[in-house]
Amino acid sequence: MLISATSFSLADTFKIEMNKIDKQLRENINLSLSLYDLKHNNNKAKVTKTDIQSAFELAVPEIKTALQPFGFYHPKINAKLTQTSANAWLIEFHIEPHKPTLLKSINVKIVGEGKENIAFKQILSGYESNLNKPIHHQDYHQLKQTLTDTAMELGFAIAKFNTTEIRVYQDDFAATVNITLDTGPKFYFGQTNIQQKILEPSFVEKLLPYKQGDAFDPNALIQSQINFSQAPYFNRVEILAEPTAGNTQANNLIAAPNQRNNTVDIETILTASKPRKYTFGAGYGTDTGPRINMGLEFRRLNRKGHTADQNILWSNAKKSFTNQYKIPFNNVLTDHWATTLQLEEAQIADSNEESQRISIGISRQDDWLLGRRHLYLNFERIKFTFDKDESSEFLIPGFEWRYKKSDDSIFTKNGLL
Repeated sequence: MLISATSFSLADTFKIEMNKIDKQLRENINLSLSLYDLKHNNNKAKVTKTDIQSAFELAVPEIKTALQPFGFYHPKINAKLTQTSANAWLIEFHIEPHKPTLLKSINVKIVGEGKENIAFKQILSGYESNLNKPIHHQDYHQLKQTLTDTAMELGFAIAKFNTTEIRVYQDDFAATVNITLDTGPKFYFGQTNIQQKILEPSFVEKLLPYKQGDAFDPNALIQSQINFSQAPYFNRVEILAEPTAGNTQANNLIAAPNQRNNTVDIETILTASKPRKYTFGAGYGTDTGPRINMGLEFRRLNRKGHTADQNILWSNAKKSFTNQYKIPFNNVLTDHWATTLQLEEAQIADSNEESQRISIGISRQDDWLLGRRHLYLNFERIKFTFDKDESSEFLIPGFEWRYKKSDDSIFTKNGLL
């Protein structure tokens, strides 16, 4: 008995009916069927009888192939093509995936310099949980990808597979996975040549997440590009590898290992951003009336990477000027000393009284004890104009510490702050 799971028509010429099977299997079958492609064929205004018959003849082997990635190598498939009218056809499939082929053994060999590395052993230990379960090709491909990714992260830049196969014993409903990975020698970061003229070389090198002699890791190149892009000093970043014999092209973020001394030399080309950035805004509020905001950012004041920000706010109710000077150190993206000067004059609501405030502060932000700390010392002088002038002065020390842990720094679903 057929249960209609999918039904579609194309120019009123044919319809497909399929018995109810696992959704994942059905979706892969649909993606594999030439009949499915025929449905979406935009090159012909009308599907012909020959088109339908040709696609139908391919259907059974296509279905068999579509089931194999899920461990089903012995399906029973009944296919029927019936002409229901002069130009209409009914195609019926009854599919029984039958008994799955089980993964009976995993033969993975690591050869080369990295053969004893514990990271590979941990990967294989995790994959062994698939034993005596239906063989899934996706798991096999994921295992290969994990092995190559791990090899690259550990510095084995020219790792390659000598053997990769799934061997199926159809009569026994059994399969084995055979993989041999040759890690080759371990590579290390060699010289990094940074091309830029605006900052001290020693300062720019602080943005590198690696140092010469570290195990080569392509992820470190990606992080380098992120670091340089996030810094205010540059608007274009190119990270290239020095070509070696037999490799005359250097591609972005792809290193060319030097097999003579097991090093990878990196070429980094930085294009300076404009030294200043101007901002301007205007608006109107019922409590402030017209207001204007102007900002000026000095992206670099000297070759040591010092920066400054100035901001002016003007409205009938409030006027302020803020200037902050930053001196980066250690992790130059996040750690800095800062001095701040703020002048503010405000009209107290519903009165003719005014307040004036002068604030001068020094602060330090950096990583500390798995979190971020903020130390500051502010001096404030506030003057009030009431019936008579009055003023107060404050010296305010402060300390903040913040800890943040999340599953993803950008698209956070779970975390602690």
